[in-house]
Amino acid sequence: MLNKLWLNALIMVLFASLFAILFVWKYGTMSYISGKWILYYGIVAMAAMICCLFLGNNSMAKKIKKLREEDLQQKLIGYKAVYNKKLKFFSAISLVAIISMILLNNLFYAIFAALSLLLIIVSRAMPFKVKYELNLSEEDTKRIDKIKL
Repeated sequence: MLNKLWLNALIMVLFASLFAILFVWKYGTMSYISGKWILYYGIVAMAAMICCLFLGNNSMAKKIKKLREEDLQQKLIGYKAVYNKKLKFFSAISLVAIISMILLNNLFYAIFAALSLLLIIVSRAMPFKVKYELNLSEEDTKRIDKIKL
């Protein structure tokens, strides 16, 4: 189930970013924002992307640590919800980058779309990673298949 969430986020970010890059490269002629608003928009966009990065990584890690004291079913349900939020925050970085690329007609923001893609690729849930993050014992890992989520 977690790999489906991961694959959906990966495909969505990849195709949306490629579409925006090709659109700006082929049809981009002018910026939709002008004057001093370009500077303000850039600062706001960077702040939004940094907030998404920290919320997706640090805040979700704290929530995962809190799940360690729960029973197995609550751990798994909570981990799925936290993992989904983490992927959404990482995808939001790409969303801001795509909007910025189109509004400013600047391919510089493709770097941040690539960063978002890299964060999603690295955050794939693997069995040993889930076992470590949730502090699961061997008995818990054997019981996981029996639990319906």
